[in-house]
Amino acid sequence: MNLQSLSGEELVVLASIVAVSLSRNQDIKTIKTLIHLLQAIEQNLLKILIQREIEKK
Repeated sequence: MNLQSLSGEELVVLASIVAVSLSRNQDIKTIKTLIHLLQAIEQNLLKILIQREIEKK
């Protein structure tokens, strides 16, 4: 999955799904993977927000 190609809204939906998975999953390896995915989503959302601010100016 290429997170770069997803829109901000799609990243938020994906983050929500990951958060629900985290709350229901007790396997430590899966939790670590989901946390890494959430961190990647957060970084991409920040990039999108910064890009939108630059485009406004």
